[in-house]
Parts: sequence; structure tokens; C-alpha cells
Amino acid sequence: MKELQNILAAFEQTQNQGQLTALATVVKTSGSVYRRPGARMLLTEEGQMIGCVSGGCLESDVFEKAQALIFTDGVPVVVNYNTTASDDIVWGFGLSCNGVVEVLIEPLSNQLAKGQLDFIAQCLHGQQSGVMATVFQVIFFYLRFHL
Repeated sequence: MKELQNILAAFEQTQNQGQLTALATVVKTSGSVYRRPGARMLLTEEGQMIGCVSGGCLESDVFEKAQALIFTDGVPVVVNYNTTASDDIVWGFGLSCNGVVEVLIEPLSNQLAKGQLDFIAQCLHGQQSGVMATVFQVIFFYLRFHL
């Protein structure tokens, strides 16, 4: 709960300062991982990272990907980090993570995205339950039948 409060406070501060931000959220995991779905990290254009999405293995890469989205007003993206490979040198750093983490990275540059954090803050401060859904992948298929 403290982490979420820190993210909300930092977001409010960055908005008052006119800084650009992005939010990274763990959306899916499997295997041995440090954080579960719902873990969040706020990333600012000045390099601050509030919260975490892993045990420290992934944060730098998530930050780099977030920077690209922040400055281009990019489309949210889901990044898959797989540390299950036996020759994993890039992400695992020998820390025995041995899992898969999917992280949604979304720029908070539009009113809709900012509204998400406002909603979370209202629920938290009002000690109310709330439900929010973020669609991060839609697969369309078209079936055509001939009679």
C-alpha cells in the first residue's frame, strides 16, 4: 500500500512540475518471479523510478522503453521478459529468477491515462473498492461462411 501511495504522490508532483511520465504495470507472470500482477512503477522523464516491477533485473530496460513512449506520446506496449532460459545472461543476471514477466508500459500524457491514477487515488483515499480494466491486446478475426 505504501508503494502505491508513493506512486500517487510522485505522479501529482510531476504533474505540478509539468513533467512527462509513464506507468509500468506487471500484467502477467509465470514461474518464479519477484513481483506479481498489479505491481506498478512510475517512471519520469528526469529518470526517477518510483515502485518496482521486479527484483531489480528489469527496471533499467523498462525505463528505456518508457522513455521512448514518453517523448513520442507513444502507444502503450506490453513487453515480455523471459528469464527461464538456461543461458539467460541478459535479464536473469544469475539471480535464479527463472520466470516470465509481462509488463504493460503506458505513457501518462493524455487525460484518459491521468484519469486512471486519479481513480486509484480516489479509491485509496476514500478507502473504497474499485475496479479498473485496461485492454492491452485485442485480437480480431473474421469468419466468413458461404452457404
